[in-house]
Amino acid sequence: MSKELPNNNSNNNNKKQQRLPWLRAENDEKSAAKELVIDVPAASDATTNQDSPSSSKSADPTPPRLPFFSLFKYADLVDKLLFLFGTVFAVGAGSLSPFLFLVFGNLLGAFSLITTNPDSFTPELNKYILYFVYLGIASFFLNYVGTLCWRLTGERQSVRIRTKFLQSVLHQDVSWFDERRSGDLASRLSTDTFIVQTGISEKIGLALLYLSSFLASFIVAYTQGWKMALVITAAVPALAVVLVTTFTLIAKLTNESQTDYSEAGALATEILGAVRTVYAFGGQNREGDEYEKLLQNSQGIRRKKLVSTGIGFGMVNLMIYAFIALGLWYGATLLVSGEYSGQNVLIIFFTLLIGSFSIGNLGPYATAFASAQGAAYELYSIIDRKPSVVKTYSNNDEPATKIPRFSQEIEFKNVSFHYASRPDVQVLKNLNLKIPYGKTVALVGSSGSGKSTIVQMLQRFYDPVEGGIFIDGVNIKNADIRSFRDQLGVVSQEPVLFRYTVKENIRFGKLNASNEEIESAARAANAFNFINELPNGFESDVGERGSLLSGGQKQRVAIARAIIKNPPILLLDEATSALDSQSEAVVQEALDKVSIGRTTVVVAHRLSTIKDADVIVVLEKGEVVEIGTHQELLSRKGRYNELVSLQDLKKNENGDESVAISSSKGLVTDVIRSSKYLKSDSSVAVVEDLETGLPASSSTEVPVKEGIKWSNLVRLFGYNLSQVHLLVVAAVASTGLGLAFPLYSVFFGKLIAAFFDPNVASVQDQINTWCLIFVIIGIAGFFATFVQIVFIGLYGSNIFIKVRVLAIRNILRQEIGWFDEPLNNSSNLGEILGKDVETLASLMDQTIGQTWSSIINAIAGTIIGFYYSWKLTLVNLALLPIASIGVALETEAQFGSNDKTKKSFEEATFIANEAIFNIRTVVSLGLEDFFLRNYTKELDTAFKVSYRSCFIASFGPAFAQCSQFFNYAVSYYVGGILVKNGEITFQSMNIVIQSVFFMALAIGQVGALTPNITKALLSANKVFKLIDRVTLMDTTVGAKVAASEMTGDVALEAVEFSYPTRTETSVLKGIDMNVKAGMTVGLVGASGCGKSTIVNLVMRFYDPTSGRIAFGGSNSYDAKDRQLESLREFMAVVSQE
Repeated sequence: MSKELPNNNSNNNNKKQQRLPWLRAENDEKSAAKELVIDVPAASDATTNQDSPSSSKSADPTPPRLPFFSLFKYADLVDKLLFLFGTVFAVGAGSLSPFLFLVFGNLLGAFSLITTNPDSFTPELNKYILYFVYLGIASFFLNYVGTLCWRLTGERQSVRIRTKFLQSVLHQDVSWFDERRSGDLASRLSTDTFIVQTGISEKIGLALLYLSSFLASFIVAYTQGWKMALVITAAVPALAVVLVTTFTLIAKLTNESQTDYSEAGALATEILGAVRTVYAFGGQNREGDEYEKLLQNSQGIRRKKLVSTGIGFGMVNLMIYAFIALGLWYGATLLVSGEYSGQNVLIIFFTLLIGSFSIGNLGPYATAFASAQGAAYELYSIIDRKPSVVKTYSNNDEPATKIPRFSQEIEFKNVSFHYASRPDVQVLKNLNLKIPYGKTVALVGSSGSGKSTIVQMLQRFYDPVEGGIFIDGVNIKNADIRSFRDQLGVVSQEPVLFRYTVKENIRFGKLNASNEEIESAARAANAFNFINELPNGFESDVGERGSLLSGGQKQRVAIARAIIKNPPILLLDEATSALDSQSEAVVQEALDKVSIGRTTVVVAHRLSTIKDADVIVVLEKGEVVEIGTHQELLSRKGRYNELVSLQDLKKNENGDESVAISSSKGLVTDVIRSSKYLKSDSSVAVVEDLETGLPASSSTEVPVKEGIKWSNLVRLFGYNLSQVHLLVVAAVASTGLGLAFPLYSVFFGKLIAAFFDPNVASVQDQINTWCLIFVIIGIAGFFATFVQIVFIGLYGSNIFIKVRVLAIRNILRQEIGWFDEPLNNSSNLGEILGKDVETLASLMDQTIGQTWSSIINAIAGTIIGFYYSWKLTLVNLALLPIASIGVALETEAQFGSNDKTKKSFEEATFIANEAIFNIRTVVSLGLEDFFLRNYTKELDTAFKVSYRSCFIASFGPAFAQCSQFFNYAVSYYVGGILVKNGEITFQSMNIVIQSVFFMALAIGQVGALTPNITKALLSANKVFKLIDRVTLMDTTVGAKVAASEMTGDVALEAVEFSYPTRTETSVLKGIDMNVKAGMTVGLVGASGCGKSTIVNLVMRFYDPTSGRIAFGGSNSYDAKDRQLESLREFMAVVSQE
């Protein structure tokens, strides 16, 4: 908007040359093009906020992360109560695990009664079986409530964090946005908040469960025998050091990688917001390459994170088995010496074993917490940031002064100013200026002289570096900013309209305005007639960024919005410079009308429009060089006279500025032969802006509910077949880890029998053998864990870079009409590229590897069970539906809530992005709270659905965790009968039951991981839908246009056209045009008559409904018969911005 504003123009141009290096080359290359297309677009505030020094990756090699407990800093009292109950119940659930083995040890001792006292065996067996049942019921209740509490608080906090983040962003001072890219902020709101939510919800409950299981196991072990427990736990500090080091390093690397991903996300947002410009310059491949390059930059950090995680958790695995070996060896020593019974040794051993495994299970949760800490640091920093421009307090921390209605003068006293990002460029130098009440003051000067900076400072977007700005004697630094801005009406060069109706857009100037006030403002702005002729009058949607209105129509709606609150001060910043001559005349008439009786500050593009101003101020390099009326300044023959003379010279060279076509060419009658069919200003929807992005539509399409497609998982793996060796090796490692548990069951069954062997002397030799085996397993486990994590991670990271790149490349292959669909707006597409692909990527952390290991565990355990006792195994398999029911319930809850919350989340994202990308307009109109309320409303709608689904989904972990208790109860009851009847041995029974126990643990782990898999597969539906969509206008098909074929001739032959989303509205009817090579052609007509639609058709953004666009003169060919990429190489586009 401001020509001298560094961050808005000069820096923005530099930024585009850096971010879009192809643009400069493209312009140079096309300077010799034979086809010249000139359009008159309008833009949004987004372009002013794209450049950002801080948006680049931080130079800090060790980015900070948030302390863990600070993740919950925005929790309220209800959340704290949920923390309390969730923690108590999760800890209680975890504490039950060692009691399982306490009962188990005593039960094993009861089997000796089979030979010593057979009659008392069955009552004793029944007693311990009931203990298992009681523990199972308690486990279900504790797990259900604990999981539910953590899920509920996770949902509640995520809504609050998202809301607080947007609230903070919208209430920052405008200068803060000069150092940040809007795309980066939108990406953090979408992706980083999701990562934080993952780290503060049910994963904490599961982590507490495993942690409490670890602690309770050690407590039980010490009560059973402190000597053996002490020897084993002496090594725990080493385990703690490894875990803390691993988690710290993961958090650090996660924060670094998120910075890289945020930069890529910001670029994607910029591309999608300017898709027409990208298409016009043939930049699809270049932008796709740049996006891929940014993603590839994160690979180095990703590899470091994987290696660190693999070594860390591999060491944990090794140390656990070393502890097992140590415990077994020392337990055997105590047994042989007579200090402990076999029953005591096994209780201690198994409780410490389950405790050690519990620590090992913390891996994926620790990774999620570390990721949340890294992502939360920047999020929470922005939330906590206090803006320098406070709304209700002055700079002296005293209540700000509410300014009564302006009635005297505006005064700049010794004002000096430079932008924070360009401190070496002085924009205003000791400026002194008085603007009297009720007068029209025009600011003129060359580009960069400070005109628009003054307008922005009057809105208090920036404060002076020195001096002050006073309204009726009150320094605006000490004024209540809301009451001050309520007295301003602003009309800028590029009017920003929001995706609401015409009525609502006008009402944004005064939120409590009545319908009568809205109509009155529209009349004053010369907008009433064209609004009434729209399909739905004042209730007509204007589209995203006002794309369904022409430039002149948008400007008049913006004028109505500016004056509806009857402001005493009107700021007009080049309000007509972006319009064609006819539209300018209509808008200028409206501006002249609404300026009467107001203090008006005008920044003019054409000096002829301000010659009647009461005062004209001439600026040069930030200083006032002349001041006076038009005639006074002309008579002085100074700088103003030079500026007027320059414009008069250009006017004489170009002809009458009110006529857009050179009359010497004689084109008005020869070129447009069917102008009678052009739609009138007020009844057509026109896209005039190459920067507008994605127009809204009247489509009422209802999304179809899609189920989980397991084939998508296979397809994902297929995206990296060139590195399939990584997957094969990782699968072998995961298989090894999965087979470890069934092998344990065999070893443990034999161990149990050894500890109850009456020949105590042989126990030591047997145990020493098992100790060696466990050390070997630990070493193998280290390498298997490392390979699983690193190889799956590497394979997956390449996949998801490819998925992101495939998605954005296919997006950039779609026809422009596809972007007109409401579901394909830039916010939704950015959400899929960010959050949904991130959800898919979670599969490749440890989820898929652990799931595969668990499946192998279950299969191998079943085989071993059948080998030793098919009867007992069949009984145990019949119990598996207990856990499976829980998994099914959780999956259905996830699936059902996804469909219901998707629309609300997408709408909330769009609202937030629209506000962030148009922040200057939002701030100027005081709409921060309006957008925040609407955003919160959509979030609350989604939360209510998620809230209800939590009650069902929490059954999954509860069933999965309690199943082991019920399995033990049934297994030992049936096993006891079989042993008593002599059908199986004591050793075989224990091997089968241990294999079933580890199988139940595997099912429990699958149940815990099911939400991640379900979410990922639901996200896959959306991602692959993008990748698979076949464009209706492939730019690569057809014969290439030879240089000899492009003569410069272009013709429209019987062209009829309606936009794909508004098929009921005919924009062009039977248009015939014949433009010969070398002609200069101007398309004129009222706003919305179809001028830019013709440009869009010539550029082949759309194809005609009927008729054709022909090139080549006498040897003409239909544009559809040539390769679109090569066709556009012969065209150049000059847009408004």
